Amino acid sequence: MTDKNFLRAPARALALALVFALAFIIALSLTSCSASRRAEEKMLELRTALLASEKLTAIARIRADYGERAFEFKIKFTGDADGGELEILEPESVAGIRARVTGSGAELIFDGAALDTGPLGDGLSPVGIIPLLISEWKTGFVDTLTPERLDGRAVLAMTSSLTEKAAQTTWFDEATGLPVRAEAIADGRAALTIEFENVSY
Repeated sequence: MTDKNFLRAPARALALALVFALAFIIALSLTSCSASRRAEEKMLELRTALLASEKLTAIARIRADYGERAFEFKIKFTGDADGGELEILEPESVAGIRARVTGSGAELIFDGAALDTGPLGDGLSPVGIIPLLISEWKTGFVDTLTPERLDGRAVLAMTSSLTEKAAQTTWFDEATGLPVRAEAIADGRAALTIEFENVSY
């Protein structure tokens, strides 16, 4: 005689496994929704603070990749999406120079001379990238907003389109809401990489 309980045991085990799997999927979905909601709330807080501020001040290390060559410099920027004041900190050969940069920012003009690092394609410029980023942070259409970890810290990665062919990703510190790093992607490469320090607004 066959033991009916013995036959039912695998079915019960399978049913329990399916229940646990479904519970895990639901919990994972709820956690993901919760994390996404927190990210959106943080971004809204950041935008509210930026829109209420008159200017942003930051030290930024910028790397411009032209494909065959790369150019690096460090600046202090004070301004907004329309432009601002810029002081070159590095390289030493031009350190201390102060200039006004506009939103288009193709070049720095000072004392009748110009420092032109050249366009990177599709309207991107190393000099004008910070005003352009500020504009995106304030009012740009957010394509994706995801919680990540960057150098051991919790960050929010915000991605948006800068032009038809160029996009940007900025990583904001989750605790402070301040930008930590940004990349502008054009022609399939990180044309501009910006590392932020001492940001305030």
